[in-house]
Amino acid sequence: MFVTCRSFLLLSLALLLPMPGCASRVSPAPSAPEPAIITLQVSALALNRIPVDPPAPLPAVTPIEPYAIIANRALREDVIELRIAGNSADAVTSFLRRGDRLYEIGAAGYLPLVDPGIIGIREVYAFFRKLIKISGFCGANCPVTFYVDPTPETPVLFLRIDAHGVEADADGNGTIDVIGTAGTAAESTLYTLEEDTLAASSLNRLLGAVSVRYDEAGRFFWAERPGGPARIRITDHPIH
Repeated sequence: MFVTCRSFLLLSLALLLPMPGCASRVSPAPSAPEPAIITLQVSALALNRIPVDPPAPLPAVTPIEPYAIIANRALREDVIELRIAGNSADAVTSFLRRGDRLYEIGAAGYLPLVDPGIIGIREVYAFFRKLIKISGFCGANCPVTFYVDPTPETPVLFLRIDAHGVEADADGNGTIDVIGTAGTAAESTLYTLEEDTLAASSLNRLLGAVSVRYDEAGRFFWAERPGGPARIRITDHPIH
């Protein structure tokens, strides 16, 4: 039988195309299994300490120049105020007002980079106490978080971090600590209270990772390490 080049080409295409009424099946690409959870002893944190400022009383201030209050929130007998100073049209500063006394907490944002509505003000529990948490920004892609202890007669700035703060029992010992995370390649720090003293540990150094993020639902850390991603849990209990 004589077959022309054109007939051969049409026959080849017909064999490659699916028959009418027959669905072609494409096998889905296999998904990579999640890495196993690695458990580390909490004692390893002591090998990766970094400096942290101790708690300090908030300074009482008497504003000389006029201030514009752009937001405020009452928490018990105190009021957290966000103000813009008369000599600074863009810096947003947070204050705690108690009666006729005003205490400065710190810079919480800059207009128009930050809408005052996204600066968070709320009560949280960490370090065995109730704290006032102010979540702001020190610039573009630069988070800042303040934790204020309102219990003393003079309120105390318990912790200030240039990072997003998450309150969690990161090491499973029943104590709520703070995890600070900042940066595109996430730098994470664990802040704990040990014998009434604040301590900070670099989780990136501890885990040998270029990026570390905390998974609140799973209560473990996602770490991007040279050998690949890892899920890591820190425990205060003996590892068997």
